Amino acid sequence: LNYLCLQSKVSFKLNFSSPPNCTTTKLLWSRLESKGVELSNSYVAENYIEVSNLSLTDEYFLEDIELELKHCKSNFKLQTNDNQVVAKTNLADFDEEVRIEYFSEKPVNTDGITSISLPEGEWDYPNKILLAGHDLKFAEPIAEALESMGIEVLRDKWSNHSRHDMEQSLELYDQADAVWCEWALGNVEWFSNLEDTKPIFVRFHAQERKLTDYLSNSNWDKITSIGFVSPEYLQLMSEFFSESKDKLHFIPNARYLDGTYVPSGKPRNKKIGMVGMVPKSKRLDKAIELLELLLEKDESYELHIAGKGPDDYPWLMKRPTEVEFYSNLEEKISHHLNNGSLVFHGFLDNIQEFYNGVDCVISVSDDESFHLTLIDGPQFGAGAYTLNWQGSEKIYPKDMICESVEEMSSSIFTRHQESSMFDFSRQQNNFFMQKYQLEKVALSILSSFNI
Repeated sequence: LNYLCLQSKVSFKLNFSSPPNCTTTKLLWSRLESKGVELSNSYVAENYIEVSNLSLTDEYFLEDIELELKHCKSNFKLQTNDNQVVAKTNLADFDEEVRIEYFSEKPVNTDGITSISLPEGEWDYPNKILLAGHDLKFAEPIAEALESMGIEVLRDKWSNHSRHDMEQSLELYDQADAVWCEWALGNVEWFSNLEDTKPIFVRFHAQERKLTDYLSNSNWDKITSIGFVSPEYLQLMSEFFSESKDKLHFIPNARYLDGTYVPSGKPRNKKIGMVGMVPKSKRLDKAIELLELLLEKDESYELHIAGKGPDDYPWLMKRPTEVEFYSNLEEKISHHLNNGSLVFHGFLDNIQEFYNGVDCVISVSDDESFHLTLIDGPQFGAGAYTLNWQGSEKIYPKDMICESVEEMSSSIFTRHQESSMFDFSRQQNNFFMQKYQLEKVALSILSSFNI
């Protein structure tokens, strides 16, 4: 319901039979109100729409309702083809009721969205959280969701894995009720060894696997919970955390839905999008191989790449293996740049425009913890494909995972031939909208402080 409200372009008022009576519901109620949704628990006698089964709806549901209201000259009941009632109207101007068949995607099982079960009834949580780390881009949407629920979030941006303004960190720490360490690096070591005791939640991504000294030097008595963005990484690191397994949880990155999505009228093209080409494990060589396979079938294909290049990272250019990798691709890159089939966009402030401009997005990496491009793309009508790196099947639906570049090229070409890429992206969008709900992730982090 929260997702339908936040992405809807339809103006409406929500009426509930009773006011919120548990902490989780109260927090979500606050979030909806902060987004301008009018809420009430007063009785409405007529002129309302009764929604019977939200699990059968998708992100287009409210627009479908609005369309029917404009064109149907009677009350109507939306039902699935197996006669499950989705919604019905009670409008005073009409006595007659007609049945309209409503198509919806199969509901996604969201029980495993995180390994944390939200407490029932009333539960305590920190009112002011300090978010600390060198890279907060994955955390920001979650922090903003918490703020819309009435939680104050302070930011302590570090210069790198271990360098920060200690005076500023201490000042912010003194104001906070709890600390959220984004990335399990020097921030965890520093905050956990302060004399004061405050709950600390840690988010573990991927690079921390090779930088465990920070965690080895941390005070584990101060750490209440570690959330891994990938179930695969939780399993891989469980031996390292053998004495603290009860503190380990799977809490994924969140799908950030900001009210903008692409309707079915999006112009179609044969542009393939890739976000991030550094380091070499992102496998730019395989992306170019994919492009060449597609060009053999249709010369109109293009590969568009967003993100900084290797020359933008001085530290990377000091690694001989990285330099050699990109140098070996220069001839192919030059060829495709000259014929217009390869476009480098560099760093983009507005990645949404990039997704709007491509027809599908790809990940050909050797390894990832949780690749958000594959979740963001479908929101903007771009079908998503990934190679089968370890753990990908635990995050993404099977039909977007390919065993080889050849299989990926064949699937992309076939969907273009069948004009089914948008339908593919819509199915993926429905899956991700339910599976990686921003609010569920935010609430899981909030409850993990164990106050």
